[in-house]
Amino acid sequence: SIVLSLFFNTFTQRFKSGCLILTVNPQLNLDLAENTKKLIKNKSVLVIDDIISTGLTTKLVYDEIMQYEPKEIKFLFLFNQKNTRLDYIKNYTIHTCLDVQNVFLVGYGLDYQNKYRNLTPFVKNLY
Repeated sequence: SIVLSLFFNTFTQRFKSGCLILTVNPQLNLDLAENTKKLIKNKSVLVIDDIISTGLTTKLVYDEIMQYEPKEIKFLFLFNQKNTRLDYIKNYTIHTCLDVQNVFLVGYGLDYQNKYRNLTPFVKNLY
């Protein structure tokens, strides 16, 4: 999404090499190419996504990446809805930038039914 592109570009400008960085598409699919799967083994992996709420997507991504034997997996999210978090990801390494209430956010690449995505640089509660 657009939010991931903006966030990713800003973050990686200051990031040192030695870590494989992945982003997640909206269909909960990593679409890992065969050469990427080979690169994961024994590497530190950083997964960047726009928002974490329950952690379901995070768990699915974690389980997928673990198949390729990484050294470690860390997650970085722009937005954090921590009051909705499920217990099964409590031991994951998760870094977040902004805590938000349990609301539906749009703008800055976050959309609702493919609308409101282009409300940059704004993020707004839809309801």
